[in-house]
Parts: sequence; structure tokens; C-alpha cells
Amino acid sequence: KARLERTQAEQRNAKDKLERLVADSQPGNSQNLFAAAVRDTQTALESARAHEQNLQSTRSDAERHDQSARDALSDAKQALTKLTAEQSALNAVLSRNQNANWTPALSKIDVKKGYEQAIAAALGEDLDAAIGGEAPMRWRGAETPFNELPSGLEPLLNFVTAPDELKARLSQIGVVDDAKISAVKGRLLPGQRIVTKAGRLLRWDGFEVQAEAETSAAIRLKQQTRLTELEQDVTAQKSAVETANAKFEAARAARLAAEQAAKDARKTIPDLERKDRAAQAALTQYETDIAREGAEKRALEDRLERLAAEIKELSEQYDAAQKAHSDLAGGEDFTAQQTELSQRLVEA
Repeated sequence: KARLERTQAEQRNAKDKLERLVADSQPGNSQNLFAAAVRDTQTALESARAHEQNLQSTRSDAERHDQSARDALSDAKQALTKLTAEQSALNAVLSRNQNANWTPALSKIDVKKGYEQAIAAALGEDLDAAIGGEAPMRWRGAETPFNELPSGLEPLLNFVTAPDELKARLSQIGVVDDAKISAVKGRLLPGQRIVTKAGRLLRWDGFEVQAEAETSAAIRLKQQTRLTELEQDVTAQKSAVETANAKFEAARAARLAAEQAAKDARKTIPDLERKDRAAQAALTQYETDIAREGAEKRALEDRLERLAAEIKELSEQYDAAQKAHSDLAGGEDFTAQQTELSQRLVEA
């Protein structure tokens, strides 16, 4: 009987432990919560990494654009430096050739490009004379003659911008191709001349000058023409430098902004990685606890099953001993047998 009572007490203890274990078990939806937390942290981490990669790509593009804008600005500045250097050199050359007492007519005319040799041949040394003033050699100007140039000729005046003092002279000089000289030279009126772009000159009175090497006047006229072009080129190039500088400043600002954005995005990743590791660890710990609880529950259930079988067997033995003891108590002296059965009941 004592053994039976010990086994029954052990069964009660096992049942109490199983009930407490079941009561203390994690809720059934906890695993879903832990798994959802892992998914959330992984999604946030992957999104942050993708965002950081995109910003790094944007930063790389901004750096390339910045370098391109920097190179363009450098090229524009170099081009401007080259133009201003040429402009300064031509100004210096032309200034050296001027008389300190007066400004020659040559310095006050602008010639269409390609007609410098024709102007030099048509006016010759007269280009060194001053315009008005009291210089010993000067242009006073005169009324423009009424004589028209022969048909087929275009006035040299159409190819040059000159002071009014030169217009009378220029109006009576026609420009002609070499092939047409023979056809028009006989129709020149007194005071008229024809000239070719190459510098060949024929005068109304039969005087003729063949086109030869460039004269100093032609060279200076070309230099002046180039200087006029340079003034326009320098102005345009300065504008190009300003535009390139504005683009460079914008590109640099974009690069700095892209670098800062990429840097800020990079800073968020370590914290998200820590959160991801924490969520993974929490899920692992939960799964470990669940596995441990499950093992403990199965062990208790197996123990209860064995105890129930043992209690059943002991109960049967106890009942059989009780019956045998009753039978012995009703007849002859079976003291020895009764003692043995009592001992068996105690042991049961």
C-alpha cells in the first residue's frame, strides 16, 4: 500500500508540473510575431541598403558630372586666356605702328575679311595720313562725285567702314574679278579705279599695279580685322566662361548634396543591422524555448503514462492481497500465511 501511495503522489506531482508548464507556455501566435519582427527588420535593412546603393550611384554620376563641368570650365578659361593674349599682342603691335602725333586713317577703318589687300592697294601710303586735325598729312574729305562706276563693278565702299573723309575716294574705286578687268578698264571715268581682292590696281589714266606680296598696310589691315573679330570672340568667350562657371557651381553643389545623402544613408545601416541581429536572436531563443518546453511536456506525459500503468498494476496487486487476507481470516490458523500476505500488502 505504501508503494502505491508513493506512486500516486508522484503522479500528482507530475500532473502539477505538466499543468504549470502548459500554463507558462508561450502563446501560440508568438512565433508569428517573432517571425514578423524578423521580416520587418530584414525588409527595412534591405530597403536601406538598396537606397544607399542608389544614392552611391547618384553620387558617382554627380562626381562625373562635376568633373565634366570642371573640365569644361577649365577649357573655357584656357580659350579665353588664349584669345585675350592674342588680343593684347595685336594691340601692342598696332600701337607701336602709330604716330605719336596723330592717329592714321588705317587705324580708323574696318575692312570686311578678305578685302584687306584690295584696300591696301587702293589707298596705299595714303592710309598713313590722319583724319582731319593739323597733321602734316591728313584727310579733309570732299563731296562725293556724281560719277557712277561702270556697270559690273561694286564700290569698294561696300566692303569697308571708314570715316566720312574717305568716302569720296572710296566711292570711285570698284572691285572686280581678274577675268573682267579687260572688259571694264576702258570705261573708267577720270578719278576712278578698279581693284581686285588680291591687290591688283588699274587707274582710269592707264596706271596699273600688279598684285604682289602683302604690303605692310595690308598686314596691318588684316591685324585690325582680326582684332575686331577678337573683341567679339572675347566677349562671347567671357559669356561662355560665366555659363561654364554657373554649370560647374551647380554640379559641385549637386555632388556635395549627393555625397552627404549617401553618407547619411550609410549611417542608418549599422543600427538596422543591429536590430536585424536582435530580431534573429529573439526568434532563435523563442524557438529554443519552445523546443525545450515541448521536450519537457513529452517527458512528463510519458512519465504520467508509466505511472498510471504502474498504479493500475499496484492497485490490482493490492486488491488481490486484500481478498486473500479476508479469506484467511475466516478459518483455521493461517498466521504464517497472514503475516506473509500482510507483508505483501505493505510492500504493495
